[in-house]
Amino acid sequence: MNNRSKYAAIITLIWAFQMVTSSVLPESASAADTQPAAIVSEGGAADDSSPNTNQMTNASTQPQISTSDGTTSFVAANNTISTPVTVDSNISIMKSDTPTLSSAQVRITSGLQSGEDLLMFVNNSATQYGNILGSYDSFNGTLTLTSSGASATITQWQQALRAVTYSNTAITPYTANRIITFTVNDGTVSSNPADKTVTVTAVNQAPILTTTSGTSTFKGIPVAIDSGLTLSDLDNKTMSAATVSITGNFFSNQDILAFTNDGSTMGNITGSYNAGTGTLTLTSSGASATIAQWQQALRAVTYSNTSTGPYTSSIRTISFTVSDGIASSNSATKTVKVSNQPPIVNTSAGLTSYTAGTVPVDPALSISDPDDQTLASGRVSIVSLYHAGKEELQFTNDGATMGNISGRFDPVSGMLTLTSENGTATVSEWESALRSVTYISSENASEPSDQTIRFVVSDGNDESNQADKGLTVQGLTRLSISASSLQMEVGQSSSVLLKALYSNQIETDVTKSAVWSAADPAVAEVTNGEITGKSAGTTVITAVYGGKSESLNLTVTAKPVVSNPSQPADTPSARPSCTTATQGCV
Repeated sequence: MNNRSKYAAIITLIWAFQMVTSSVLPESASAADTQPAAIVSEGGAADDSSPNTNQMTNASTQPQISTSDGTTSFVAANNTISTPVTVDSNISIMKSDTPTLSSAQVRITSGLQSGEDLLMFVNNSATQYGNILGSYDSFNGTLTLTSSGASATITQWQQALRAVTYSNTAITPYTANRIITFTVNDGTVSSNPADKTVTVTAVNQAPILTTTSGTSTFKGIPVAIDSGLTLSDLDNKTMSAATVSITGNFFSNQDILAFTNDGSTMGNITGSYNAGTGTLTLTSSGASATIAQWQQALRAVTYSNTSTGPYTSSIRTISFTVSDGIASSNSATKTVKVSNQPPIVNTSAGLTSYTAGTVPVDPALSISDPDDQTLASGRVSIVSLYHAGKEELQFTNDGATMGNISGRFDPVSGMLTLTSENGTATVSEWESALRSVTYISSENASEPSDQTIRFVVSDGNDESNQADKGLTVQGLTRLSISASSLQMEVGQSSSVLLKALYSNQIETDVTKSAVWSAADPAVAEVTNGEITGKSAGTTVITAVYGGKSESLNLTVTAKPVVSNPSQPADTPSARPSCTTATQGCV
């Protein structure tokens, strides 16, 4: 019991003693005889501070209150609002000369943390608390209780004081003891002060993990389990460790959890996977990785499956937990669905160079599928700037290595669609078909340009990745004809070659791809570089290819006339000499 409470108890005993003695002493007893000479101090000696007569007279009208023994314990909450504690559920109002009181004050007189400490009283029963209301001054730590018209009874005031609570709004509160002092007032005089000690205990706040809703889907390539996961901690800036575990439908012979530190946003976090338990353990040496780095690391954890025939009917449950070195977080879960694994298309490295004619887009392309041996369809598209009517993708089934795959090119969209009836063509047949797809262009611009060709296949359930192959369309620099001029006789024919020089310095024979013409068709005609003289004269032969043209001058001369010498009419024809019967002699 504190000194103030002891003092109040002593005063109460004194007045009780006076009440008894006044009833038994003779009337002649002097007033001085009814006054105690001294109040005994805690040590048993007379206390010089004992009230004198006037003080005792004042004490006779002073309300008396007393707090209970012991201390009250307040413990801060973990990641939630702390629960207020009743300061003293056994405080007593022991004496008052009036049946009612007008006000009371509950004040934190030691250890006050302004803006953190909170005293509260709520009147939720007029019967129990009368008309008592409370108002708290957080700066001074003072709760003032009042009864309008001083109408609340002693019993109601005692109940009200017993309902006063203490709480702390800080995440990590100041842990020094709080001394809380109660006083009441009857409208004229205040009571003795009565103290109660409240101990304050701070609690380490555990980390908080939150996963996003929905289910992630594994389709043959590692998938991030939850790229939107969030991590927070109210009183720690770093974490020490984490675990990611397959806690539902774990298949040890095929399920894999993996983590790779990106080297820039994940601090010193490292990972180790136990394939037998399905648990990935992440650690930070010295617990130096920050909350943000841990969040990035957990978002980067992936699920994959090593089986060619994985268990797709069971959804995996993945559980995340983190530790700040003292407490572990909640267990946050995310589900992963293992789906049909789509085919995978890989194009070869480098660019394909196109000059003239047709060229295979990617003769080294490859296709695989983890869980299917046949594919249903595919498409090859010109995905960069497509020049409709001037570019085309072509496919012809060789009848031997390409199964029943057929193709159709759409000149509007620039897409070649390939299909296998009933999806029976094998993966290797599809690989042969896509390797044979060719590109042709009549654009023939003067400058080279880059084009992108995209390959996609489907197993009938899922499409593959989009695999792109770059193709450089070389620019047409110039044309050249094998002869600048030509002379021939009527009826004679002669062939010339037309060559195209491209921006990569490759020269290509385009004789049969060019458009040939004669300026004077009466003099000569020309087809695929073969010129035939028709009549004597001159003309110009022109070849047009790729928006460019080249010409040669042609001269056609008349065919020489060979005349026989005249013979006299009366001269008989000479007979040929004959030597043998084989020469037809008679």
